[in-house]
Amino acid sequence: MVSEAAAKSSEDNQPRTSASPELQAALDAIEQRGIRVKEPTAYKGGLKYILSACLFNRNHGGDTSVALIEYPNRAKQYSCLHTECKACRWGDVLLLLELKKSDDKKAAAAEQPLKCPIDQLPSVQSFVTQEVKFVIPDVIPEGTITVISGESMAGKTTLALDFSKASSTGAAVLRGQCEQREVLYLTRENPVAYIANVCKRFAIKDGRGTNLMIWGDWNEDLPPRPHDPNILRCIRERKSPPLIVIDSLISFFDGRNENDAAEMRAFFNQCRKLLRAGAAAVIVLHHPGKADTAKDYRGSSDIKAAIDCGYVLSNNGEVKLERLLLKAFKARFATQKRELALDYAETDGVAFFNSDERPTQFAKLLPHSSPNCFANSLLAPPRSSRRRLWPETSPRRSAQVFAQRHRPRNHSRRKEHKKWEAPHAGVSIYDQ
Repeated sequence: MVSEAAAKSSEDNQPRTSASPELQAALDAIEQRGIRVKEPTAYKGGLKYILSACLFNRNHGGDTSVALIEYPNRAKQYSCLHTECKACRWGDVLLLLELKKSDDKKAAAAEQPLKCPIDQLPSVQSFVTQEVKFVIPDVIPEGTITVISGESMAGKTTLALDFSKASSTGAAVLRGQCEQREVLYLTRENPVAYIANVCKRFAIKDGRGTNLMIWGDWNEDLPPRPHDPNILRCIRERKSPPLIVIDSLISFFDGRNENDAAEMRAFFNQCRKLLRAGAAAVIVLHHPGKADTAKDYRGSSDIKAAIDCGYVLSNNGEVKLERLLLKAFKARFATQKRELALDYAETDGVAFFNSDERPTQFAKLLPHSSPNCFANSLLAPPRSSRRRLWPETSPRRSAQVFAQRHRPRNHSRRKEHKKWEAPHAGVSIYDQ
């Protein structure tokens, strides 16, 4: 058996000298449609057939931009260099030429009768509860895809691991209680030393005998794509719906271009498969872009359309975590928090995030302080000033403000500058 399989594998990898029966049938059908096929040329151990026109747009072609390629392992590729047809694949060619086999799995599935007739579809209210349930209180709702975007060193991984700890242990987080559930954390972006350091600081327990499994690229098996059969099987076998964390989007993105809407939608469709398999929620970590229009997230604008919730995470600390600000750029539910401030703190050698319930417009400006200090700062009287402050509506006060804003840098040359006369006041800039 082994020798036969090895012989077949070596035969498949041999350079091809003629088209396979499947490809030859496609070439014949193409010529019947009036598209000329040139003589094949060698290409990466296989054969490359140049077509006189594109199958999907006859205006494309006339040179070497349209081709059918068959590789030594019998894999086939349709290539059109025009942007409109770049997404076309070999399967699309078979469908267009009506060469798809009748016993194809998709065709067979389409012919099967519906389990529930269309006129008997139940109400959507029968699938959900009256109240919105959260995996992470007031931030991550159940049954949703949430993107958390942030710059490097913003604390995305640290916050996601803290959320994973709270969910796997049923602990309190963000002034709320989590329901205990299993968590699968997938990462290809961070080294094992960094993940281990975060787990040590936050007293996070993972691995066998716990509800938290961290699958990184340091394991024997590389973390697969989100819709991998092993992950789907793992979700279906869980007693309760697990939480899935993907760190990060670019590490697991199997497309060629983040700005391609179709490829980005295909990635989030994989995340939807996790929800349909029984996952409680999916959290995807991402990065912002450099352009002014990409401050929330990088890539296609379809990201915002494909997800359910989106947050931008920022850190006030320059080289370490201090105050994290979580601001939503998309939220489907009214009960979700739109803005949230988190203070990084340590007690008895264990790190944690303390939720700050003060208004975020003040929390962004204030350093770490107690609520009493915050209240005292608002109630404290203004500091006395040596310079007399005239009423804001008085002409003298207007001249005073203008003088402060337009005072020359070199004060020794004041007399050389022309004095400004305040309109309707007659007060010189230097008479104050």
